[in-house]
Amino acid sequence: MATVLQVPMLCPSRRSLPALLALLVFVFANPPLLWAAPTPAAVPPPKTPAPLQATLELQANQNYGRLPVSFEPNVGQTDERVKFLARAGGHRVFLMPAEAVFVPGSRPKRNLPKLDARPQSGPTQLEASGPASVVRMELVGANRDALMEGLSPLPGKVNYLKGNNPKQWRTNIGTYGRVRVQAVYRGIDLVYHSDNGRLEYDFVVAPGANPGRIRLRFGGGQKVLIDKDGALVVKTQVGEVRQPRPVVYQRFGAGRRVVPGQYVQSNDKTVGFQLGRYDRTRPLVIDPTLAYSTYLGGNDYDFGTSIAVDGAGNAYVTGYTYSTNFPAANALQPTIKGTNDVFVSKLNASGNALVYSTYLGGSDDDDYTGIAVDEAGNAYVEGNTASTNFPTANALQLTNKGKSDVFVSKIDISKPNITGFSPTSGAIGTAVTVTGVGFANATRVDFANQTPAPFTIVSDNEIVATVNAGSKTGKIVVLVPNGRTSSPTKFTVTP
Repeated sequence: MATVLQVPMLCPSRRSLPALLALLVFVFANPPLLWAAPTPAAVPPPKTPAPLQATLELQANQNYGRLPVSFEPNVGQTDERVKFLARAGGHRVFLMPAEAVFVPGSRPKRNLPKLDARPQSGPTQLEASGPASVVRMELVGANRDALMEGLSPLPGKVNYLKGNNPKQWRTNIGTYGRVRVQAVYRGIDLVYHSDNGRLEYDFVVAPGANPGRIRLRFGGGQKVLIDKDGALVVKTQVGEVRQPRPVVYQRFGAGRRVVPGQYVQSNDKTVGFQLGRYDRTRPLVIDPTLAYSTYLGGNDYDFGTSIAVDGAGNAYVTGYTYSTNFPAANALQPTIKGTNDVFVSKLNASGNALVYSTYLGGSDDDDYTGIAVDEAGNAYVEGNTASTNFPTANALQLTNKGKSDVFVSKIDISKPNITGFSPTSGAIGTAVTVTGVGFANATRVDFANQTPAPFTIVSDNEIVATVNAGSKTGKIVVLVPNGRTSSPTKFTVTP
């Protein structure tokens, strides 16, 4: 399905708002649901510098965001009423024949939560004990004794080694790429699966079966609604669980034909599907997708103004912030320089890790930004700046000529970039601290000459290089396997 991301377009006056705690960015995709890796994590080299190790861990988290969701059968690792569970990155899903419990964005401190049966006037209700973000999806009128089976076996195995009594251990648990609930309604199967790390579930309607039987009742959320775009939104105290407008289709040979379809709400907690005309002699697939929300912000006002998405589903978000601790990762500019600066953040396709996040600005106000992204993943940011020292590189116009000028910046943090160095001059033997981004795999540093200078990688954002014999006044150059960068100004070699 096409990636859909939305962000509130907040462009109020700068200081006339009530206190906003953080920018809420709606990020596509299910955060992977408590992934259990099939093999132990590799032991890092003992001499890896801590900042560099943090960079490597960030890269690993990005890769996890693209892993498929795996489902494991319940063999005693959680409540017996749960038949399958899925997990990765702190997000959990518990599957039963006629119910699913979603726990987005909450990492358990010890074990998986218990499911408590609570007497109700109707059928037994199941709720996960824990934070208010838990959301239950009940299939109203469904077969609670339907058979559930794992499909598409995966190579990974899961082990639970709790305590020192081997009888309590659960080992060699298989994992699956899909779970099917057979005949959850008469003539209708339910299939849970994933697409590019996003959790999806399909209702497969057999020829002649009635899709009008399908009704979904949501519990645990504060409010359930269908927004103007046709998405189903379940609001919780810590964010939203979103299901974009469902894709409904029938297969014809190697292709498929889309059937008009949308959510319809029968009461404040229950929804069903309204479908257009289709061929009732063929199977029909109703395919919703789960999406999650995340906060992105710091300790002061943060305003999101624009968002773009690349072909891999990564989200590029920009806006402006007054926060001094706005989240930074692989930052071109790790600290705020004015009252408010622009921010540019790239989130992975699952929305559970920052690829990079940086301030962008000078000593005055920088704000009201827009963003676009090209096929190579370069971000193009525009906005307004009153700063006389807004960062420039390869600039068409080097200085601010008015009270507020437009700026246009191209950002590619996948390649190295030098943002500064200190000191700005020195003799042979001087240690020069070079700052920027993308230095983790640097292979060479030189001072405008053909002889590589000795250097030490402190982190992905810092290198210390020593001025060597043959160094000349000129730009400092850093080479990495995927490119090179030179300093925006010259280093002066003194006698």
